[in-house]
Amino acid sequence: MPPYLPQHPGPLPIFLLFNSSLCFYISTLSFFHFASARSVYQGCNAPSQVTHLSIRTFGAWTFLSGFVRLYAAYNITNPQFYALVTWAYIASCIHYGSEALVYRTMKLGMFGTLMSFVVDGGGLIWLLLGWKDVVGEGWGLIS
Repeated sequence: MPPYLPQHPGPLPIFLLFNSSLCFYISTLSFFHFASARSVYQGCNAPSQVTHLSIRTFGAWTFLSGFVRLYAAYNITNPQFYALVTWAYIASCIHYGSEALVYRTMKLGMFGTLMSFVVDGGGLIWLLLGWKDVVGEGWGLIS
């Protein structure tokens, strides 16, 4: 395996590395291309709630999330990094879930919305199921 890729065996670190690069890409769009970033938010309440400020805030949050995922990709056996990235995925799922189901700023049938749920929801399930195998300890989300 090339030395610049995460060296831990298994696909989870590679998934986190890829997902962090997506976060950086989406974050860049949020700061420099409002229309592309806003395309995720196409629900019935979106026009009144999605502003340039909210998109830039989303971009900053996504940028931070990308760094958490990047560090976890290279330090996946560290329980603290594993817990931190798991909590980041929980926060992401809560964000997308509430925007789609509560605030109705996202359409459930849109590709961007579906990919957000698939990637972040799948990543969260993967992290929760793999905790003991990767970290070698019991659940540590709240310890």
